[in-house]
Amino acid sequence: MMKRLAIRAKFALWFALVMALALTSLAAGTLYNLYRKQIKEADHDIDSETKELQVLLPTQRAENIVWDLDPHMGWTVFDDSGKMLRSDPLVPEEAARPALSRKGIISTGTWRHGWRVEAFPAGPGRTIVLGYDMIKVHGVLEDLVIAYAWSLPLVVVVVAFGGWWATGRALAPFRKLADTFEGIQSENLAQRVAEHPARDEIRRLSSNFNALLARLEKSFIQTRRFASDASHELRTPLTIMRSEVERILGQPDLPTGLQSVLVSLQDEIARLDRITEQLLQLARFDAGQIVLNKTALHYSRLLQEACEDAELLASAAKVSLDFDVQPDLRVVGDAHHLRRLFLNLLDNACKHNQPGGQVRCWLKQENGYARLRVANTGPGIPAEMRSRVFERFFRADPSRPNTRGHGLGLALSWEIVDLHGGELTLADASAPGWTEFEVRFPLAS
Repeated sequence: MMKRLAIRAKFALWFALVMALALTSLAAGTLYNLYRKQIKEADHDIDSETKELQVLLPTQRAENIVWDLDPHMGWTVFDDSGKMLRSDPLVPEEAARPALSRKGIISTGTWRHGWRVEAFPAGPGRTIVLGYDMIKVHGVLEDLVIAYAWSLPLVVVVVAFGGWWATGRALAPFRKLADTFEGIQSENLAQRVAEHPARDEIRRLSSNFNALLARLEKSFIQTRRFASDASHELRTPLTIMRSEVERILGQPDLPTGLQSVLVSLQDEIARLDRITEQLLQLARFDAGQIVLNKTALHYSRLLQEACEDAELLASAAKVSLDFDVQPDLRVVGDAHHLRRLFLNLLDNACKHNQPGGQVRCWLKQENGYARLRVANTGPGIPAEMRSRVFERFFRADPSRPNTRGHGLGLALSWEIVDLHGGELTLADASAPGWTEFEVRFPLAS
């Protein structure tokens, strides 16, 4: 339970616990010391009265002595057979008799009504038992216990609230830092947190975090620049290589073996060209260089055209493609990037499929949204990897024989959907053995 509490609540509880232990120890010590002190005072009074009483014994018999004691003290007389010869309402027989068989001052009775008693010889065949009624002492202690019982919990509650308040004040700068941290994303790494004026741990944390941000910003800039520059630099040699391969393939009397090698090389060049293009697009997304030309466009028609074009992809992958598009749905977006989104999803569904498998695409209106689903048969995505499908260069199982994918299509699709204010998710499959992606865009009003 403690682990799930906020740090402020934990501090308040610890303050309350420490204070409760301290006050309980203080109360117990106070009660014990007070009780011991009252016992000593009672024993001292018994000793004093015993000495005064012994002065009178030589002149009169014990049971005939007339003697006024302290209001809380009384005395009784017993003969050798244990018969009580003199009683006292303050020290009843059941409280005095135990002293006959023991030496020194002893306690008798109960906590609610107890006595301190002592027996001493009072002449031939006589024994006096002198007693001190402890009811007043016990009453004082009970009053203190009652006072502690209602006051100590109140103090603990006040301390808990004080700990809550003090911890909140102490953690306020950390909350401000946390709010600033949450607002810093990869696209605004130039932002810095305000450094605390005092030279304390908060200032040190702020300073170190700003230094970390500076290093991250530099690293992100270098990474983005590298991806962009590398993509730009690769496009020219790839174009030249593709042109040269096409020129050689156009020559007559080309050996069959060489022709197959060149065709394979042409496919790999095309694949590298797609990777380069996608890397360049992602670098532009990261740098915030993508400007959308948003218009209210015919979403259904755009998807219909993309599905018709994707039939070539399905034929090449030896899978069937079925699509069901609800007509006349419109959204606000960039037609070029949305077409790229559709083809990415459809190409992904064709590639990560099985021979003779199926790809389904359907679009319908639902609660003010255009809901698009692209589903395919195939090996599926393991449950533990579903949260990573939109990471760049992620592949669910690199050991699979189908290695045409390179893990950038879904990442680029996510960037396009996010820039349009939509939502792209790996949905729960509507049937066993299917993998489904869902795109939701608000309909144009």
